[in-house]
Amino acid sequence: MIKCDTTFDKKTVARIYKYYVKKHLRIPISRTIVGVGSIFLILFGTAYLADTISFHEPWGGFEIFMLCAALFGLFFLWYALFGAKKISLHQLNKQFLKNKQHSVIFHYTFDQKGIHIEKTDSSSFYSWKLLKKIWEQPDFYVFEIDTNRFGLIDKHGFKNNDHAEFQILLQKVLQPNQIEQHKLLIG
Repeated sequence: MIKCDTTFDKKTVARIYKYYVKKHLRIPISRTIVGVGSIFLILFGTAYLADTISFHEPWGGFEIFMLCAALFGLFFLWYALFGAKKISLHQLNKQFLKNKQHSVIFHYTFDQKGIHIEKTDSSSFYSWKLLKKIWEQPDFYVFEIDTNRFGLIDKHGFKNNDHAEFQILLQKVLQPNQIEQHKLLIG
């Protein structure tokens, strides 16, 4: 049995978010659609208002509507650039850091059957066959359980020679399409 401890905090969850967005293209596509739509609202609203102001025309209901359209466009642009990521990170933080904790320690135990995960309030087990993919990075492993669940294993959390044993175990239990190694650029 190989053991590893990983501390989950906001920085760890931000790393997992990167893989969540990479796997789920609907998030970047929806952000792009909202961003383009907001630019359209801003341009259309400000162009009409600039025309109204430059010719000193009186303001009516349509001018107020165009002002609101431009302001909504600014809000949606902010949402597309910053808000969607912030809300998604907040949702992931709630998944990993319950009860507004600053950090949670996950205790991993690896064997031939799968991954045993224990934390203070729960424990779970995932068979190697249930894992869709494991990405190896320089300092950690990210594993995908299903389309909405990811986990992170900190390489620094292994004791003694357990990291080398873990890599050997991965080669034995995983299919080649389940693991993706970090590709270093050799220049």
